Amino acid sequence: MAEGSDQEKTEPATPKKRQEARRKGQVAKSREIPSVLVLLSALTVFYFAGSWMFGQLVMITRSVLQQVNHHQMGIESAHAMMVYLFQNTVLLLSPMLVTVALAGIIGNVSQVGFMLTGEVFQPKFSKLNPISGMKRLFSLRGLIELIKSLIKVAIIGTIAYGVLRAEVDQIPALVHLTTWNVLTFIGGVALKMGYFTCVVLIVLAGVDYAFQRWQYERDLRMTKQEVKDEYK
Repeated sequence: MAEGSDQEKTEPATPKKRQEARRKGQVAKSREIPSVLVLLSALTVFYFAGSWMFGQLVMITRSVLQQVNHHQMGIESAHAMMVYLFQNTVLLLSPMLVTVALAGIIGNVSQVGFMLTGEVFQPKFSKLNPISGMKRLFSLRGLIELIKSLIKVAIIGTIAYGVLRAEVDQIPALVHLTTWNVLTFIGGVALKMGYFTCVVLIVLAGVDYAFQRWQYERDLRMTKQEVKDEYK
């Protein structure tokens, strides 16, 4: 019985094993946290800079159409127009791209710190085994990921239905509004959906992080014999 109990993984991982796991890229991390931060940052940019971005888009489109109408398109003029379009599109999207990138970095670094390991990028041919792939698909981890995806779809669908139902009485009046006001209304509804979704997804991300932490600690457990051998 004593020998059997020594083979059960009941002991928390030692600092050495934790360092080895981290070196291999095995850390407690929730993918939901970066995702919700990216969504929240994108919505925030739209809230504060959406009008500016839309105005820039109208200006770029108008300028391109004017060039097409007033100039005979040759190779040089087409090249100049493409350069203009590319430069202004980058300028238009830069606030969004920078903010979203920073949100993704913060979402990962806040969980595991700065971590750079080459083992994560090493090819693992065992992953090409279809039998191993099916085992991963139907494992507890795969089941949890499926449940999370279904929950997120249900959440987004429920919130979209609730927000649209609350605004449905205003839709007939849109025919009397200007194009700008209609777009403003649509943008407001989209932002409302997004922020309600973020609130629920933040809660889901917290639950997921707690689960990932528990699963990480469970996977790193050691037998009593392994602990003894490590401290010899």
